[in-house]
Amino acid sequence: MPNLDEMVKEACERIENMSTRDWILACQKYGGYTPTLKAKLVVRLTTSYWKSNRGVHVRKDVMFLKRQSQGLNILEEDCGCVGAEEVIPRIINLYDQEDGVYQVVICNEQEDWETGCVEQYDYKLVALPEEKA
Repeated sequence: MPNLDEMVKEACERIENMSTRDWILACQKYGGYTPTLKAKLVVRLTTSYWKSNRGVHVRKDVMFLKRQSQGLNILEEDCGCVGAEEVIPRIINLYDQEDGVYQVVICNEQEDWETGCVEQYDYKLVALPEEKA
């Protein structure tokens, strides 16, 4: 007999245009549970500095490393839902980190007191050891 996660996932996959985030929310709302997802998002953080006629500039890039990641890309999903202008400030240690390879993890989860569903969360960059080529 298949477990509940597999049955719900199969049913939700049949519905067109349903994102993974919507699937999780539907499971929480109607099933009363949060399914387990094996997800690992790995990114490369790079900093650029340059000068122009108008001043000097600094830019931080968060690039998705698709071959090292697996499952749900929570940053891409959330940027598609609420926009990058709301997602990027939620990376709590973005400007404290040096250039390198990081795993994005969810932290500071806040649950609704009535339903127990996660309403808000932040992201944190956790350093990964660089692999030798």
